[in-house]
Amino acid sequence: MSDKTQINFFVSYAHDNIINAQDLLKRLQPRMSTSKHFSFSLWQDRTILIGTDWHTEIQQAIADCQLGLLLVSYDFFNSRYIREDELPKFVGASANKLAIPVGLEIMDWNKVDMKGLEKLQIFRYPKPPTLSPRFYAQCRGIDKDYFADQLFDQIIKRINVLQAA
Repeated sequence: MSDKTQINFFVSYAHDNIINAQDLLKRLQPRMSTSKHFSFSLWQDRTILIGTDWHTEIQQAIADCQLGLLLVSYDFFNSRYIREDELPKFVGASANKLAIPVGLEIMDWNKVDMKGLEKLQIFRYPKPPTLSPRFYAQCRGIDKDYFADQLFDQIIKRINVLQAA
């Protein structure tokens, strides 16, 4: 029996962003699986079995999670399903789950209806103060691993703050 705390993540991303989403998750999962204090389980819609009610499966996964890893892009906000059936569970008056928003693809926050996410700190590539933070899609090579390292560090910090409360 493990003395690690179980953390269930719901992963929300636009299907048009699947290449960058899967690449980021591929880098993030080894960090999560070797966590000293937490046992992470990432749920994404790719695990829905053929012939099952996909809407019910998604809503159950949201109900079962503690955190939502929201991989933000223009396509993310263009998805009616994300806007109406996923995002309200993580942001806004009816939200009851913790949101971990991540800048997946390049976008200008000032030109988008962020549906409440504008109030939350969105993780992007940490750069020196003289340069703008970059989105995951802008990273190359080792910068992608650094992005995943820094994101994982922020996730751990956020969970620790929640547990202390």
